[in-house]
Formats: sequence, structure tokens, C-alpha cells
Amino acid sequence: MSQIQQVCERINDTFVVKCIEQIQPEIYLGLEISDLISAIIAFFSVLAASFAGYAAWKANKLSESEAKAARRHNVLSVTPNVYLSTFIDSKACSVTFYISNNGLGPALIDEFIVSVNDKEFDRDKDVIEYLRATWIDIRGLKLHLLSRKKREFLEAGTKKELLSITFPIPPDLSGDVIINTLSDVKARINFKVKYMDLYENRMKDLKLRP
Repeated sequence: MSQIQQVCERINDTFVVKCIEQIQPEIYLGLEISDLISAIIAFFSVLAASFAGYAAWKANKLSESEAKAARRHNVLSVTPNVYLSTFIDSKACSVTFYISNNGLGPALIDEFIVSVNDKEFDRDKDVIEYLRATWIDIRGLKLHLLSRKKREFLEAGTKKELLSITFPIPPDLSGDVIINTLSDVKARINFKVKYMDLYENRMKDLKLRP
């Protein structure tokens, strides 16, 4: 063994040389790259969750809006239109009162009041007696009033006669006088009606006259 080899062996036996390379991490915006990537991933995760929550809220609002629109459409598709009318027949010397529904759906009538000379009546019998006492020359009287004790349906497209009063035809009176007389009878009789639609939405109250 040469002298150089002997010297090298002594160095190896005496010293252990360890080389440790420490790789310094890269820094960006004050954060290590790995931490920065984690922060970006977390940010987009929160953003995605927020967007999903907003989308769910928007879908729920849209469903509620569609439900309201559907209900509104259903209500409008069955809306009743009830009105009161009269017909004066000078030739027959009669005056007739009607209630009609020319709307799209049935009317649920839950209150019906008849009055004569501003006096309201609860029973049909009392109405007839008062009418005959007021106009003693009544020749014919037909009464078909609606119930005042229970709800009653008036179907769409229905016209119902409520009251018809016929008087003797005076031979010596002109048609204009007869019409004026019947108009006076008409003005003294009134009906008040409260009703709802099929969904029990309250409709505008009715009166034959103010």
C-alpha cells in the first residue's frame, strides 16, 4: 500500500463527513407555495359552496313564484261574476228580479238579504206578507229567494229568478204610467249579496241599488 493510500484510510477512520443539502422553500406573497396552493383551493371550495347555496335558494324562490303563479291562474280560471238585475214588463204589468253568474266558476253565496222599504226580512213568509200589505192589488207573486241560513252555490252561466210581482193591468192607464208605477215598486225592493269564489276568496258585495 502506498503512503497516499495509508493517509486516506486514516482520514476516513478519523472523520465522518456528512453533507446535508437544505433546500430552502420558495416564498410568494409571504407564504410558502404549498400553503398558498392550499389557501387557493380552500377559497374556491368556499366559493363553490356559496354558489351552490345561492343556486338552491334561487331554485326555491322560483318554485314558490311558480306555485303562486299557478294558484293565481287557477283562481282566475274559476272567478265568478255575480250581479243583480231587474226586468219591467209593461204589457204584463210585472217587475221581476234576477241574480246571475256570468263568470268562469261557481259563486259560493254565504249571505243573502232582502229588504222592502229598507226593512230587512229573515223569513220568506214575512216578505210575502209585507209585499201584499204594501201593494194590496198584487195579482201574482212568485218568490224564489236564496237560503239565508246556509251557503248556496250559484253555478257559472246561471240566471235565477228571485222575485216576480204582477199587478192587474189598468185599462185606463198608458204604458208610461204603468212603467213609472212598476219602477216605483222596483225602487222599494233591494237585495244584498255576499259571496266567495271556489277558493273562498271574498268577492265584492252586491246591492241592487245604492
